[in-house]
Amino acid sequence: MKLFESPDELSEAVARSNLPDGIAQEVESRLASQQAKAESKANMSRGGAEAIRRIMRQATSSDGTLTVESLSQELLKEGYDEPTAERVIGGAELDGVLIRNSPTSWAWL
Repeated sequence: MKLFESPDELSEAVARSNLPDGIAQEVESRLASQQAKAESKANMSRGGAEAIRRIMRQATSSDGTLTVESLSQELLKEGYDEPTAERVIGGAELDGVLIRNSPTSWAWL
């Protein structure tokens, strides 16, 4: 007989035992996928907005302009696959942090 430390563990064990094998495998697969996505997002936002802003500053040239290319390079150097440079810049534009200078460059406000 197995002892469970919490009602949640017991509930989960009962639910698993009542599922047919094929459905149980599908549920496990989906849960693992969702958990992996959540962990990935947590890892990518490990420093949150402050880390992204620091990376944006590092990617800004000496004349004060930021490009998708320079930000992409800095994000990759820091180990970020997500969010993309386009997403970061788009969010910064919406937040009123950046303004577009040209089709390929932005300036800090």
